[in-house]
Amino acid sequence: MSVARSGWSALVCGLLLGGCGGGGGGADVTNPTCTEWPESWQLPDDLSHSVITAAVAVDPCGLMLGGHFNAPAPLVPSGDADGFVMRLRLDEAGQVHEEWRYLLRTELTDSVAVLERVDTGVRFLGWTNGVLPDQSGYGKSDVVIGHLSDDGDLQSLSQLGDERPNRPLRMVARGAGSFLLIGNDDIYVPTNYVESWEEPWVASVRREVDQYRMDWLLRTGTSGSDLYQAAMPVPSPDSMLLAKITYAGPMAGLAVEQRDPYGTLLSSTELTQSPYDVIATLAPLSPDETWVFGSSYQNLGGGLEGSADLFLALLTLQGGGVQWIRQFGGPDTDWAAALVQQGDRLFAVSEVFVDEPADWQVRLTRLSLTGDVIDQETLHHAPSGAVQTAVVTGEQLAVAGAVKRASGEIRGWVGFVPLSRAD
Repeated sequence: MSVARSGWSALVCGLLLGGCGGGGGGADVTNPTCTEWPESWQLPDDLSHSVITAAVAVDPCGLMLGGHFNAPAPLVPSGDADGFVMRLRLDEAGQVHEEWRYLLRTELTDSVAVLERVDTGVRFLGWTNGVLPDQSGYGKSDVVIGHLSDDGDLQSLSQLGDERPNRPLRMVARGAGSFLLIGNDDIYVPTNYVESWEEPWVASVRREVDQYRMDWLLRTGTSGSDLYQAAMPVPSPDSMLLAKITYAGPMAGLAVEQRDPYGTLLSSTELTQSPYDVIATLAPLSPDETWVFGSSYQNLGGGLEGSADLFLALLTLQGGGVQWIRQFGGPDTDWAAALVQQGDRLFAVSEVFVDEPADWQVRLTRLSLTGDVIDQETLHHAPSGAVQTAVVTGEQLAVAGAVKRASGEIRGWVGFVPLSRAD
C-alpha cells in the first residue's frame, strides 16, 4: 500500500458541497458553477488497464474517483491489480487536473469499489487478496474500509472478513459508531473444489477509534448462486432495501428485500423471473417510495423491444408493493447502469450492445417522474467498455466507467453531460 500526490495544491477548490473556495485552503476560481467540463476525460497513462468503479461530487468544481488499474482483464480486478482514489479539479480555463492520488496496493489483487462522502472527507470500500500494513488477513479476500481527508491524507484503514472471498456493496450508518455492511461472497474454492457459490450477506461492524471491527456476519442466500446488486437504507422503520438476483431454482429472478438491522427478512417483492436480469439502482423518491431501475429479458407489460430492455418501477415500502412499472429500450440489448434524479427529471444511464462484443454505446434516457421517456441520446461509442456509476456535480451529470481505446487497452473514463442540454 502506498500514497502518491500530484500537483496544484495551491489552487485547491474547496471541498464543501455547494460551491468552490474555502474548505481546502485554496484560492477561489472565477467560474464557481463550473459549467464548462470537457465532454469526456480519461485516467492518465500511468493508470493503464483501468476502470473507474465509483465517483462522488465534492463541489461543482470537483470529483473524487475510485477504481482499480493494472489488471490483466481490467473489467474484473485480478492479478496484481491496485486500487486507487483520486481527486479531480476543474480549473477556470476548463481543464481537468488531478490534485492527489491514494493507492491501495499489496502484492496481490486490490480494488476500490465504493466511495461515500462523509463529514471528514471520503470513506472508501474495497477488497484485497493480500494483507495491508498493520492488518491481518482473514480469508481468500477481505473487505477494506478506509477514510481519506479532503486533502488526500489517510485517516484510517481497516481489513476485515471471514474465510470466504468477501466483496463489499454498501455501508449504512446506524449511529454511535455502529454500521451495517452489505456485500457478497465470490465463489469459494478452499483448495481444489467449490465449497459455496456466490452468496449475499449482511454484517454488523463498529468503529473503535481508527479501526472497524466485525461483530457478526449473516449470509442471506439460497442453496444456489445469488447476489445483492444494490442497497439503500430505510429510515422508518429502521431497515434496508436490498436488490437481489437469484440464478436458479423456484426463486430465480429479481426481488427487492426489506430486512431489519439484524438481517431478518421483513418482506420480499418479486419483480422478474429471469435469472439474467439486473437491478442497477435503488433510490428513494419519498420516505415511503423507492425507484427501482434495471434491465430484464422478460416482457414486463410494456412490450419487449429487444433481447433485454430497461425498466423503471416505483415501489411503496409499507406493504404496497409495485405501484407501476415501465419498460423501454430498442431492438438491441439495453443494460441498466445508473439512475439519478434531479428535480422533476430522471436520468437513466445504460449500456447498449448493438453487435456484441464489437459495438458498445453509452446511452442517456431522460424520463419524467411518471416514467415517461422524454428523450434519449448516445454519449459514447467504442468497441467495448463498461459504465459503473453516475453522479451530479454542479450542473453536469458525470458518467464513469471504462472504454476500449484504439490501441485495444481498457482505460478508465468519465463523460460529462450538461443537465440543461435538453431544456
